[in-house]
Amino acid sequence: MIRITLFCISSDRSLLLFGFTFSRCNHKYIRYNNNSRSLRRLCLAWDAPAARPNFFFRTVDECCETRFPYGCSEEAVAGTTNSDGFYVLDKITTENFDESDLTLPFDFGTSAQWNLDDTQSHSGAYSITNVPVNNETNVMSDLTLKVNVQYPSTITCMAKIDTSMPYDYFALHINGEQRNSYHQRIDEWITVVTSLMPGDNTVVYRVQHSGAQLPADYPERDVSLQGVGQVWLDDCEVTSHA
Repeated sequence: MIRITLFCISSDRSLLLFGFTFSRCNHKYIRYNNNSRSLRRLCLAWDAPAARPNFFFRTVDECCETRFPYGCSEEAVAGTTNSDGFYVLDKITTENFDESDLTLPFDFGTSAQWNLDDTQSHSGAYSITNVPVNNETNVMSDLTLKVNVQYPSTITCMAKIDTSMPYDYFALHINGEQRNSYHQRIDEWITVVTSLMPGDNTVVYRVQHSGAQLPADYPERDVSLQGVGQVWLDDCEVTSHA
């Protein structure tokens, strides 16, 4: 069981009770509508120990359906993870990869497809980069971020792109849709930015290694022209536009 705060709010919005316990609901504040007399009876019933088992539920939906039939809604709380596994962000959240704990919960992928790096940075000492895959084909190196935003938002990262076709390319995907793609290396740091809609968003920064089977006599990769197959990201920020 995980403890959350439950507010019983009367018609004049005075706080009557808090401190229920539910499973898997620690990311929520629950607000509901009803007439003040019924709310007052419900909240005061908590003071009777024999009645307290009636206040425990497996999910938020079960709580809403059982106890608050006149209306119940959930409100996500910034800095926590919702029941679908998305991290709820405040209006502005930044990440420069220089602290031991990430403020944006990037998933580096199975077997660490990305990791921290101190050889390149836009600012500070560290950035994040994909792990080279030794010219394998049909391989994707994904860096994933699952976030929840309350308003239309933008996500921005500084990127240094050292990939080039026909070997590999870099792309940004939002909720399964490819937004940005880069097929040639870029010497300087550039801004990679796109929009997020309110609600849950899955952001994937992907280095796609070419699925084309190059001929055996194809020239070896010239890293000075075609890069080493890596992308560095730094100074990321998610900004909500309320």
